[in-house]
Amino acid sequence: MAAQREPFGEASAKQRRSVGDESRLIRKEEKLTEQEEKPIEQKRRARSQTEPPEAAAAPPVISLTLNDGSQYPISREQAEKWAGLYPAVDILQELRKMAGWLEANPKKRKTRQGVLRFVTAWLAREQDKGGVLQERGRCASPRPTGRAAVDELLAEMEAIDI
Repeated sequence: MAAQREPFGEASAKQRRSVGDESRLIRKEEKLTEQEEKPIEQKRRARSQTEPPEAAAAPPVISLTLNDGSQYPISREQAEKWAGLYPAVDILQELRKMAGWLEANPKKRKTRQGVLRFVTAWLAREQDKGGVLQERGRCASPRPTGRAAVDELLAEMEAIDI
């Protein structure tokens, strides 16, 4: 018995057909109603705007160049928040270093969604280097290691008569 073929055309595209386990294909119009599309579109717009709206109103402390050539502004509030999270780091100096690095490495520039991860990872690495924050906001070199550390420790012990 030969199967009867239906011609392709507008009429055949509108018909429902069963496939495999008799599940039905749903036409595009039936997938989402208008009420369901609105929240999805709002979420999509919210994801594309990663920075808060109040940050856009304040002038940026610095801007970082993104992979599409646009600028990502860093607000004073963000910088102050990072200063609290990374107390041994000179935040503004590190942001300047980041901006310079992004300018020098155009193939390694970050996306709008990935730039904050880049910034926090950079600051965390600087924090973990072990510098000590001094009065003028500059990071001192880490404590000496090796023989110099032993000599310093012995000098401190002699000073307190241990």
